[in-house]
Amino acid sequence: MKRAQAALEFITTYGWAIMIVLVMIGALSYFGVTNPKEYLPEKCIFKTGFNCLDFAGKITPLAANKELTMVFTLKNGLGKGIIIADQTLEMTVEGTLVMCYEASAADAFQPSANDGPFTIPADTSMKFVCDFPTILTFEGDSKKGKVDFDYTESGGFYPKIASGELSVSVLP
Repeated sequence: MKRAQAALEFITTYGWAIMIVLVMIGALSYFGVTNPKEYLPEKCIFKTGFNCLDFAGKITPLAANKELTMVFTLKNGLGKGIIIADQTLEMTVEGTLVMCYEASAADAFQPSANDGPFTIPADTSMKFVCDFPTILTFEGDSKKGKVDFDYTESGGFYPKIASGELSVSVLP
């Protein structure tokens, strides 16, 4: 009887200790202390030959909703000019696919009238904007996007595919 009682007391004592630890972890998670998205770095990475010079995510008020707008500046480091085909510069965030457009010279978060083809000479850059009207977002959210586009080198005939990835913290 004594061995069974000792075993039961042992299990009960450690059971309560484990229960307290689980309640503490739950409380910390509930209040956002353990939110890993706050600690993820922002990044913008493209295929070799393309550099991401600058990037950002912003909330754009749209009627009653707040839509996500992501912008990035892409530099052509291939040594040759490239032509990005019509309607092929795409970004996917949370399963939503949209076309990206050249950013307006007046406001980096507004698209210009140019929707392609985009010509980027060697060692120059172009700024692009991608609007996601169906993705509700809030200040401080972390968003990850995948960019894909088809391009042809100047004087070339065969299209190539390039891709990149952006991770941003959303600004107000």
